[in-house]
Amino acid sequence: MLIGRLFENTSWIVSTVLTVAATIIFPFKSEVTILAILAPIGRISYAFYILHMPIMRLIHDYFPYQGTSWSFAIRLILWFAVTICLSTLLEIVIQPIIKQFFIKNCFSKILNNVKR
Repeated sequence: MLIGRLFENTSWIVSTVLTVAATIIFPFKSEVTILAILAPIGRISYAFYILHMPIMRLIHDYFPYQGTSWSFAIRLILWFAVTICLSTLLEIVIQPIIKQFFIKNCFSKILNNVKR
């Protein structure tokens, strides 16, 4: 709920500044865009979405926050590294194996039944 003056609420100020900055920067083109650099992340984005909260919870339970910036930084780096590694393993290594299994076993049986 918005209480008080609009410019006293930092979240409103930050979101307004970021929106204006994005609107100003949008028309400019460059040779290497941020989206081209970030495109490979799209392959693991769903696994990252699914895994990030459970991994964050595990890190919270087993590596409690000590109240220092080093503790926070180490936990953040650990969370990000574990989530990226597991997401990559699931999406790029394990998922193609599972797809091939189902294509080979399940869909071939379905197609054989349709042909009869």
